[in-house]
Amino acid sequence: KKKSLAGAAQILLKGAERLSKSVAENQENKRQRDFNSELLRLRQHWKLRKVGDKILGDLSYRSAGSLFLHHGTFEVIKNTDIDLDKKISEDYCPLDVQIPSDLEGSAYIKVSIQKQAPDIGDLGTVNLFKRPMPKSKPGSPHWQTKLETAQNVLLCKEIFAQLSREAVQIKSQIPHIVVKNQIISQPFPGLQLSISLCHSSNDKKSQKSTSEKQNPEDHLYVLEHNLHQLIRECHKQTLSSTVMPHPASAPFGHKRMRLAGPQAFDKNDISSLQSNEGLLEKIIKQAKHIFLRRR
Repeated sequence: KKKSLAGAAQILLKGAERLSKSVAENQENKRQRDFNSELLRLRQHWKLRKVGDKILGDLSYRSAGSLFLHHGTFEVIKNTDIDLDKKISEDYCPLDVQIPSDLEGSAYIKVSIQKQAPDIGDLGTVNLFKRPMPKSKPGSPHWQTKLETAQNVLLCKEIFAQLSREAVQIKSQIPHIVVKNQIISQPFPGLQLSISLCHSSNDKKSQKSTSEKQNPEDHLYVLEHNLHQLIRECHKQTLSSTVMPHPASAPFGHKRMRLAGPQAFDKNDISSLQSNEGLLEKIIKQAKHIFLRRR
């Protein structure tokens, strides 16, 4: 009897072990299928490439004409933080993205017009007033919101980098001031235009250092929106400035004649037709217009 009971117990134990193994394999296969389907959804929205064992994506605007030097590369990782014994939560996603640390959090360009100039010691210390984080759209995965927010941070950094470069290069009667994350310009005497890059990361230190002294009412959302439009126009011009392909068998004509066009414009005529205004000059003109309308 003891031998027969031991044999039956051994058979039951082996069956239970096989059953648990098959359940674990089914769960793993299901997770692999879910990961592949989620990866397919990711490929429909973002550029991906495989480098060795890693899957890397691109969230930069280089394909749209951007010349910003930031690589804008994120990594696709498999989410393995799951306990098979517990019930899977509804917001579980088998796929996660790892973005660069300098693109985490939220950012925006703060544009304000002030009548009194602050002290020199206060420059470059613009605080971030609380702007709500973008909420994920219903039905969209969490990685979509994460990547869109990181892409917005990258675009804001590109805008501020170009504005800073132009502020240093442009020669004006009253020189522009660039200090840390702030650009100061004086469109009119006694009037100050402030353009600041406000970037808030998700860590607790930055949230503690965030102050509420800054009033969101002095932020000109119209100029912020116009800056985004102007940088996209620059991207479009970069894409459209490609040289026409030369014919393989016949001469294409002299380069100066091609630039002159059918009207045979000279250098002065062509330079007068081309707009050489930069991003900073355009936004200063718009700020002047807004100030004059308010008076």
